[in-house]
Amino acid sequence: MFLAIIKEQRKRIGLTQVDLAHRSNVSLPSIQNIEAGKANPSIDVLEKLAQALGLTISLQESKPNWALLSLCGCPILLKPEEKKSLEGFRPTLELLIENIPAALATIQKPEQSREKHALCALFLALQMHFPTTYKKILKLYPGIRSIMANNKISGEIIKLRRIAISTLATYL
Repeated sequence: MFLAIIKEQRKRIGLTQVDLAHRSNVSLPSIQNIEAGKANPSIDVLEKLAQALGLTISLQESKPNWALLSLCGCPILLKPEEKKSLEGFRPTLELLIENIPAALATIQKPEQSREKHALCALFLALQMHFPTTYKKILKLYPGIRSIMANNKISGEIIKLRRIAISTLATYL
């Protein structure tokens, strides 16, 4: 996606690939390969191209998609508009796995206790009823261990775990 942005910006400001090569000090073949999607440029090369094109590169923390996590078994209440946004999605292990990192980063904040309890309930359900899947997820995100160790298994989490189990059982 960002490689397409480079090409679009180059054309927008009226530069040829040769012009961009001169301005950025990146070789013409590299630019041609990048724009053709045949290259995997380093951050250094991307920064040179971005600077020559008047662009900046930044990383931002992703916000968790609680609606998709809910669809995959995270027992969290959704607003009606959030539920409507799930049309066309089906729960899958891949969908669950790709939405875990942003949620893990978010629940470290103290104001996220509702979400933390829901995520702990999901992980507890996986650990107790789908251990093979839990181990697979744990290999990808070992930080789950500390989250589980640092949170008491309260009555609320046990109730939420039951909800998680019923959803997880439909697709795992």
